[in-house]
Amino acid sequence: MTDRSEVLISTTEQVVFATVCKKMIAAGMVAALALVSGQVQAGTIGDLTSAGTTFGTVTLTQQDANTVDVNVALLTGVQFVTTGKHAAFAFNLDTSLLQKTSTVDIVTNGFTYANSDFSQSGYGTFTNEFFCTGCGKGSSAPKIFGPLEFSITNPSKISVEDFTSNSNGYYFSADLYPVFGKTSPVGSSAVTSSGGGTTGSPVGVPEPSGLLILGAALAMLRSVRRRG
Repeated sequence: MTDRSEVLISTTEQVVFATVCKKMIAAGMVAALALVSGQVQAGTIGDLTSAGTTFGTVTLTQQDANTVDVNVALLTGVQFVTTGKHAAFAFNLDTSLLQKTSTVDIVTNGFTYANSDFSQSGYGTFTNEFFCTGCGKGSSAPKIFGPLEFSITNPSKISVEDFTSNSNGYYFSADLYPVFGKTSPVGSSAVTSSGGGTTGSPVGVPEPSGLLILGAALAMLRSVRRRG
């Protein structure tokens, strides 16, 4: 004969277990929806370096199928400049169609945008670039320390994977001060996912862990119902 207390404990365990399962299902559905919508949960990052020293970081974040947010953050005390044959910031898109049909919404004041091929001395040719029209001559005031923030949108689609390296192997380049005590361009020849992706091309697809969580939770819930 089954003791009443054992029945109550068993029932309580099932209720708790079912609650946990439901929470897992909710979490799995959120992650799965993010996967379906193509949103990047972690940014794609490229360090702006010169001679092995980092002066800033570029972060790409996928907002939706048509928009990528870009943040160019510099180290404390480092500023954007536009000197000689250098753009304040330049990047490379993988097709001329994206280059010409994408539009940019600049969040940070003091910059102008161009979508024509531009040769950044020492770092090769880039498809898209910004000039610091609000900066003073050389490193003089007014000074803009950033971050440079903007969104790039394409009516067809655009993803972080469309940001590719140029023929010289660079994804991004920036004209900065001070770089070893002077104005100088720096560049990023590798990018990685902040979620732990391999260095190389930007990673635009999240891992399907949400689907695994969802499947496991549903299986556990079915098991509880059979036991009940």
